[in-house]
Parts: sequence; C-alpha cells; structure tokens
Amino acid sequence: MGVTLMISVMNPSAQTAEVTATSPTTVTFTATVTVDKPPLIGTVMVTLEASASTGWPTTVSPQSIPFKSPGTVQATVTVTVPQQTSSDLIGAIILNGLATYPGGTASATSSATVQVGQYYKCQLNATPTLGTENPQTYDLKITNAGNGNDSFELALVDQAVISKAGLTVTLDKVKTGNLAQGGNETVHVKVSYGAGASSGKHEFSIRATSVGSKTGSNETATKDVVLSIDVQPWKGQAGTTFGLIAVVIIVVVIAVVFLAMKKGKLRLKKKAKEAPKAPSEKKEAVKTDSQKKDPKEK
Repeated sequence: MGVTLMISVMNPSAQTAEVTATSPTTVTFTATVTVDKPPLIGTVMVTLEASASTGWPTTVSPQSIPFKSPGTVQATVTVTVPQQTSSDLIGAIILNGLATYPGGTASATSSATVQVGQYYKCQLNATPTLGTENPQTYDLKITNAGNGNDSFELALVDQAVISKAGLTVTLDKVKTGNLAQGGNETVHVKVSYGAGASSGKHEFSIRATSVGSKTGSNETATKDVVLSIDVQPWKGQAGTTFGLIAVVIIVVVIAVVFLAMKKGKLRLKKKAKEAPKAPSEKKEAVKTDSQKKDPKEK
C-alpha cells in the first residue's frame, strides 16, 4: 500500500484583481494539503509549485512540507497581477504537489481563476493650446488610458465664460467611438468670434468623461484640457465685419463729398451765367446819365 497525496480546491475558487494604471495588486488563495501513508513508510516530502497561465508572478508557501505521519497542512498561494493589465485577461492559477517517499511518488493538483477588474482613465491632449486665428481650430486627442474598452463624452465646462467673452465654440462630435485600451480618437474644436467679442486672451475648458466609469469603479474618470484664444477684433471674421463697416462709411463719405462738390459746381455755373449782366447795367447807368443832361444843351 502506497502514499496518497490530496490538495483541496483552492479557496476562494475565483477572485478579481483590481489593478490601476500605476499600481499592481496581489490576490491570495489557500489550499489544504493532505498526506495519508501507512506506518511502515518513512517521511514523505511534499513539494509544492504554483503558476499562472498568464505568466503573472505566483508563489506558494510553504514550498516543502515533510510528513512523518499522516496529516494536513494549509498552503497559501499568492498571485501578483501587474499594473495596466488588460481587463480581458483571465488567469488560470495552478497548484501542483509532488510527494516523494522511499519507494515511490504521488502527485495532486488544484486550480483557481483570477479575473482582472476594469479601471477607467482618460488622457486629453490639444494642439494648439493657444489660438490666434479667427476662426481657430484645435485638434483634441482623446486616449483611452484605462485597461478595457471604453468611450468618452465631451462637453464645454465654462459656458458662461465663453458667452460673456462673445465666443462661439463648437465640437464636431460630443462622444467618441468605442476605444480599446490605448486607442485614441481626434475631435475638432472650432472657436470663432464677431466684432463684439472682448479683446484679449480668454481661456475655456473641454472635459472628457469616461462612459464606463458611470457604472464601474474608476481611477480618473474625467479629464479637462484648458484652451485659450487671443481675441483680436480686427482679425478674421470680426475683421471682415469691421472692414465692411469701414468700406460702407468710406463709400458714404465719398458720396456725400461728391454730391457736395456737384452741388457746388452747379452754384458756380449759375454765378457764371449771371456775371454778363453787369455791362448792360453799366449801359443803363450811362443812359441814365445822358438822360439827366440839361435840355438846354440840345
């Protein structure tokens, strides 16, 4: 009659590892190692070895257990799941035991599983961050920095500031598609202003919010990026408006001057036509003088 080695099902049989973008995590399992042997067989040495199908660092303690008589010993299996591990992974944890004794060997196996929990994180980058054109377009790059599929909603944060400054801000989309871990998408932000906008530098923010984080745990579920624009009323669309106003004013002024000059010429012509009447008046004056001569002179 030989030796019997048994390893119980690990407890618990399944666990979830909650990793983050910057920190790994560990999960532990326990298992009971039992040896049954006849009295005539000497010491039985049991060697334990643990591993993960995903290659995660896995240890077991104790690694070696001597049994001089039948008995049970509890072993602890520790699994370290690295940071940023994808939530798509499921690790099969295997605990192997080998009993060695004079005249023979015996083996046993136990298993458990580790599911990786999903965390939600967003990276937000803008090019440029300071605009000087009118209209000005910003390229907003949204990156899924979480460890599973996710999408992101976009919104203006400082609507009151934007309205007060006289700016018009539009996004070509308010939600990204479904992005895999590390995936990214670019959204275009357009800013424009009219002649009534406040001149100078104005700042406003765009916020990206993880859709998945609304129902799950998260590390950083939202991310803001600050954009700014240097408003120059004489530039771009506003400048065009000012330019049109100036052109209209100039045209009106020219028209007024032209009409004034035309009216002035008419007056000059009228005076010029009236000028020849002067000699006839002189003749009249002469005639009058002659008429005033003494009648005796006849």
